[in-house]
Amino acid sequence: MKGNERDWANVNDDAISALEEERDGAPHDRSKKRTKETESRKQGLNLEEEHRRGSFKAKGTGFTASGGMEYAKRVYHDRKTAKALRRLQENPTFIRVAGHASAIFATWAPNLYTFYGNS
Repeated sequence: MKGNERDWANVNDDAISALEEERDGAPHDRSKKRTKETESRKQGLNLEEEHRRGSFKAKGTGFTASGGMEYAKRVYHDRKTAKALRRLQENPTFIRVAGHASAIFATWAPNLYTFYGNS
C-alpha cells in the first residue's frame, strides 16, 4: 500500500471504537479495571433507528428545517447526549472523514460547494 492508503487502513476501526465508547452498552475492555470514572465516561448515546435517511442508526446535530418548518431551528439534546456528540465531532477520525467528504464535494460539484460554503 502507498503512504496515504496505509493511513486510511485503520479509519473504520477507529470510528467504530469511538462510537462504541459513546454508545449504550459499549463493551468493556477486559484489560482495564472498571472504575467509577470509566463507568461515568459511558455517556449512553442512543442512536435513533427510525428516520428518513435510511435503515441505519443516526443522531441529528446542528440545525434542521424539516417537517415543513417556516425557518431552520437548532437541534437540542440532553446534556449527556450533547457531550457525547461533541466528542465524536472533535474526534480526529471523524474530522478526517468529513474533510474527505468535503474534498469530494468540492471536486465534483465546485459551484454548489462554493454556494453551500457562502450560505
